[in-house]
Amino acid sequence: MSDLLTSEEERELEEILGELRAHPLVLSMRNYIQHGTTTTLDHVERVTRLAFRLSRGVRGIRLAPLLRAAYLHDFYLYDWHIPDPVRPHRLHGYRHADRACENAVRVFGIGELEQSIIRSHMWPLNITRLPRSREAWILTLADKCCSLAEMLHPRKKSGDQGKNTAPPGSARREDEPLRSPCSASTAPGIGADAPNAESPGKEPDGTVPPER
Repeated sequence: MSDLLTSEEERELEEILGELRAHPLVLSMRNYIQHGTTTTLDHVERVTRLAFRLSRGVRGIRLAPLLRAAYLHDFYLYDWHIPDPVRPHRLHGYRHADRACENAVRVFGIGELEQSIIRSHMWPLNITRLPRSREAWILTLADKCCSLAEMLHPRKKSGDQGKNTAPPGSARREDEPLRSPCSASTAPGIGADAPNAESPGKEPDGTVPPER
C-alpha cells in the first residue's frame, strides 16, 4: 500500500485540516523535537495520514473527528527534551495527552469525541485510558507505528540530533506530500468489529492548568 493518499483524499484532508494547518500555534510545533530528529509537526502529519489510511473500509468511521484529533494529539506546545523549571516536563508520557487536549479545547473548541480520542492515545502507558471508539483505536495504533519508525529510522544526520534545522518562518509546502516512514501495509489491521462507543464518557475541558 502506498504511503501517499489519493488526490481525492488529499483534498478531503485539506478541507478538514485547513484551519488547523494554518494556525500559528500549530505551525510552532515545527520548533519542537518529538522522537529522534523528527519535529512534532512532522510527527502529527504522519500520524494523521496513517490514521486516514487505516480508516479505509472501517464501518461507521467518523473521519473529521478522527483526523482533527490526530492532528492535535500532541498539541502540548513544548519540547519535552528541554528542562523547564517553571513547568517541569516530568512524567511527560503520562501527562502530555491531557495538556494537548486542554490546549485544543482552549484554542479550537474541539468536541467530546475528539477529546476522548486525544486523551486515550497513550494507552497502554496510561492504562486507565482505554480507547472507547474505533477512531481512538486507530489513532492509538497510528501513533505507535509512527513513533517506533521515527525512533528507529531518523530522517536527519545523527550530527543534527536534537536540532531544529528549519529556519524560522519556514514550512513544508502545503502541496508537498509528506512521505512517512510508517506504512499502513505493515500495521495490524483494524476491522469493523473494533470496539466502538457512540457516546464516549464526557471528559473534563477548560484552559491549560498549572503543572501539577
